[in-house]
Amino acid sequence: MSSDQIDKLYFMIKALEKKIDKQNKLIQELKEENKLIIENTSKMGTHIDFINSAYDKLSKSYLFRNILP
Repeated sequence: MSSDQIDKLYFMIKALEKKIDKQNKLIQELKEENKLIIENTSKMGTHIDFINSAYDKLSKSYLFRNILP
């Protein structure tokens, strides 16, 4: 192998390492975004459960069953 070919391979390896670093950075950013989405989805589910529970209690209350038929 000539030194010119070795130099080309070296530059190709360096270029691939840069691409891999960029991809790893992008993967890390996507993982962080995914974590935020999961946390927000969980919070939204908790809020929905609270609203449904409050509605159930309200709909079964004395006021709605007897006074507002």
